[in-house]
Amino acid sequence: MPDETQVSERGPQPELSARMFAVGDTPYCEWDWNLERRNREYLESLDPAYFEYVGHVNLANLEAEDPKDRQRAATAASSPSSP
Repeated sequence: MPDETQVSERGPQPELSARMFAVGDTPYCEWDWNLERRNREYLESLDPAYFEYVGHVNLANLEAEDPKDRQRAATAASSPSSP
């Protein structure tokens, strides 16, 4: 992993970097200063226990009488944007 700062007479300077990726057939490019540090901060901010919590919250409704409630619970438990 390359160092994201360059040392000059003025001290460490952030390096502008880019990452290219595609979603389906659509290409994207993300540009930012200290991109690797920002990506690392984002990943460290995720709460892995959140997904276990969503599963427990919706578990009882997976066996509900109403088929719509069962479907909603299954969708909520598999969706990363569930509360």
